[in-house]
Amino acid sequence: MGISIAVPSLDLHAVRLARYMIATKMPSGVEVIWKEYSHALAIDKARNNIVHSFLDQEVKTDRLWMVDDDMIWDPDSVGRLYERDLDVVAALTWTNAVPPCPTIWQDEREVDGTYFYTPAAFETLQWMIDHDHNFVSNDPVVLPPSDNDLVKVDATGGAFIMIKRRVLEAIEPPWFEGDVNGFGEDFYFCRKARAAGFKVFVDRSVIVSHQPRFVLGPLTFRAFMGVTRTATAEEKEKTYEAARKHED
Repeated sequence: MGISIAVPSLDLHAVRLARYMIATKMPSGVEVIWKEYSHALAIDKARNNIVHSFLDQEVKTDRLWMVDDDMIWDPDSVGRLYERDLDVVAALTWTNAVPPCPTIWQDEREVDGTYFYTPAAFETLQWMIDHDHNFVSNDPVVLPPSDNDLVKVDATGGAFIMIKRRVLEAIEPPWFEGDVNGFGEDFYFCRKARAAGFKVFVDRSVIVSHQPRFVLGPLTFRAFMGVTRTATAEEKEKTYEAARKHED
């Protein structure tokens, strides 16, 4: 039993990453794997190397927690995902792009070998409005559990995801593969996991944020959706300026 930790890291955020790792409250029996990739090694290759290392462990842990090096999270995030006891479960986060999009993707469809998805932006927005008092900043948070936290998805991102060993053992490699059509290696993994009979979930009670240059989190998303507490363009710019102050 336990969790293996893997970071496909470019080593751009090492100090901040170490700070969040130290603060993380872990369940007992944690085995740590550190794998890095460089500019010469694509993210899908890095993730596949991580899975190979995980499956070849002498001490077999039953979960792999993969976290990207530009993420920030609440200390209780890993424990909550572990407690869910699901085959594949990711935290709710936001794409590392502008405008940010919640990492809940539904409506998978294939057209001439190309896969398309619909982001659950408005559904996520409504859920956030229903929990408005919990979103007062872009800071990561673990919310009190509720009945509608878990969302079964067609695809989600691999930036903060927990996967059971049996899922990776059931899938033929490669587990991750880049998608030339614009969807990443994590979408490829979700398709293979679902094809093998496993369900993929996002836990909306675990909110984590991207921090590439400035924080991309709940308030950033709401600002782009036009429903922040600040209504004018000038006030929205103040929201982004506050987020940029989180720069390292």
